[in-house]
Amino acid sequence: MPLLPSFRQLGFVLGGVLLATLAGCGKSNDAPTRLESAVVISGKVTFDRIPLVRDVNGVPTGLETDPAKFEVNLPARYITVNLYRKVAVPDPLFPDDRTKDKIFFGRQGSAANADGSFSFTVDPDLEWMVEVQSSIHMGTASTPADVNLVADPNGMASTLPQQNRLRYCIRKAPDGSLPPTDPAVNHVVTSKVAAGSPETVVNFHIGVGDSWFLADTAFRLQSGTLTPRLVPGYSQGLVDGSNPNGYQKAGQLEAAPTGSRVLSILDAFVDMAAYLGTNGSLVPVTPGGSGTTLDLHYLLGRTESRGTYVEWDRGSYPEGQAIDPNTLVASPTGFSASFDAPTGTFHYFGSVQGGPLNDDAWDRAKLVTLAARAYLFQQVSRSGFYSQRSPLGKFTPLPQDAPLSNLEAQMAILEGMPQGLAAVILKNPYIADTHSTGVTYTNIRDLSAVPAGDRNLFCAPLYSALLWELALKAKAIPQSEVPADWNNILPATIAPFVSLIEPFGNLDTINLYPQLKAMQSTLPGLTTASPFTDSVIRDLLTQLGVPTSNIPWPRPSAGPLSAFVTSWGANPISDPASPASSPISPMVLSMAKATPVAGTYGNTSVGELAFARFTLSHTKVYAFAVELPGGPLANGQVEVSFIGLGTPDGMAISTFTFSDSTTTSIPLTFQVPTGYESTWLVRVRMLSPTTLQPDTTVKVKLVPAA
Repeated sequence: MPLLPSFRQLGFVLGGVLLATLAGCGKSNDAPTRLESAVVISGKVTFDRIPLVRDVNGVPTGLETDPAKFEVNLPARYITVNLYRKVAVPDPLFPDDRTKDKIFFGRQGSAANADGSFSFTVDPDLEWMVEVQSSIHMGTASTPADVNLVADPNGMASTLPQQNRLRYCIRKAPDGSLPPTDPAVNHVVTSKVAAGSPETVVNFHIGVGDSWFLADTAFRLQSGTLTPRLVPGYSQGLVDGSNPNGYQKAGQLEAAPTGSRVLSILDAFVDMAAYLGTNGSLVPVTPGGSGTTLDLHYLLGRTESRGTYVEWDRGSYPEGQAIDPNTLVASPTGFSASFDAPTGTFHYFGSVQGGPLNDDAWDRAKLVTLAARAYLFQQVSRSGFYSQRSPLGKFTPLPQDAPLSNLEAQMAILEGMPQGLAAVILKNPYIADTHSTGVTYTNIRDLSAVPAGDRNLFCAPLYSALLWELALKAKAIPQSEVPADWNNILPATIAPFVSLIEPFGNLDTINLYPQLKAMQSTLPGLTTASPFTDSVIRDLLTQLGVPTSNIPWPRPSAGPLSAFVTSWGANPISDPASPASSPISPMVLSMAKATPVAGTYGNTSVGELAFARFTLSHTKVYAFAVELPGGPLANGQVEVSFIGLGTPDGMAISTFTFSDSTTTSIPLTFQVPTGYESTWLVRVRMLSPTTLQPDTTVKVKLVPAA
């Protein structure tokens, strides 16, 4: 019996009937019937992990092959644990109610604690099942931020809606019994709790070779309660007689045991989230932050062509296809497969290599790097100049996941910091990638491939090396090849450097200078003053082979490095006929330092973007025009975005593209709240993914409408 996705988030027809039926059952199905007799189901979730082996110098040599040296009984931190109860519901296909359909209804759901422990209070007179699911829960109940590990055999290209993609599950009854593994039988098991005992303990341990059930869970964790969306296979169980007990088709046993790879992958994201949090809290490391979800696709033996990565462009995801559970006919939903109807949001999709040649499940440094990249993407994409109102907007500058030189300042941070941050958290400068024939690694300190002239604040590799040196200097650790010295690193000390600063009033972009300045304040974990005086920072940059003229310190107050945003002043007018005219300086876009990745230009090099700002004291209508004095672009466009901050609706974004000068002006209204001043940001960008364009002058004209 197949697992069937619903037409709607709460299911096609049966899902809605089921929900109404459950609601009509009254309190007896929503809470213990006798609170005075309630008991507790508790337990812990632990797992084993295959560690990376390093030589005496800390250099990776491959994965551990001796099971006696595996990391064992690690807590499955913040893993999702669900509690189901068995209830009897009238089948809507049989109006005479001649049968009752026993199903599993989500009673409670929670994230395990930092030690992998969980606890539920239950009615001892009902039957229950406990399930560990491949998801970690960050954020709060009202603004969750989940990372889910998905086992869809088609990966990110699947047309299944996100809520119906298979997840990894392990189940037990309170008495410790396990579900049957026969594929003809539903993989569920229930029992009552032990009579007379105030607490029943149900522990889960997932070893390297253990098997999971792959299930369409179709539930969402909200305020500690699991809300039903669909009971897969519900109708077929009674129509074709193959499911005489009426239980839902609760998944399939995986063909080959994935084991604790599932928890190893998710725990790497916890490494990052816990590092950023305080007092045991987790900072969401999903690409969109609080309120957004990342679905990572992983299946043993399957690898996407791009390997381990997040697809930042949500507009590129396939449209979801839903299957009518009665006709088995698939129909387009009209929505992205990533759409989440209850929250009105769109998930991010990503993938982790599952082999057969390269399996990244045990590559902790590589996975923490992926989590760090998601966290930094979250910060950069929410900054003013990279803002994009629509989650599926196609105009947001996106990283190419390549540590290039000569990137725009914000993109250099996004491309360069993740590996350095992972290295500091794990206290080892080598980012290892194990595979079937051995191991390769990146030494983040090695800048030998970067010419001295390119070692500047637009150089992504510099950020990784600088992060490592900052962490050493913060704890007065000498440059050393002795791993015992690296163990003294205190990762918290570099938190100010990776918490990106958007300069006040958007007078500048995010860039290296404010981040280094933040390291001169009191640092987390230190009781003494910051060691990063001006002379120490200059010495660090010199130590990394950075010419003084490339990154002068302190920051110059004038010249091209003093700010990366041009001010157009207040209420600008670029009209030569007006005495109040304040001509807007031309911008020059250059691809001279652009580097293609996989044959495509990302259009994020240092010369391909230009930024400006202006303020308005009242709502104004402009005649907007663009002049390209060099003539039309072949196979390219110039993009101009106006980003309004503090507008009546919170934020306004208007984006236009041109391949030639405008022949007629475009009326454009800039809204400003009455009695307030509004800031407007301008992003001008070259769009030419396949053609190297000559330097292009762009003249933006704003003339007040008559």
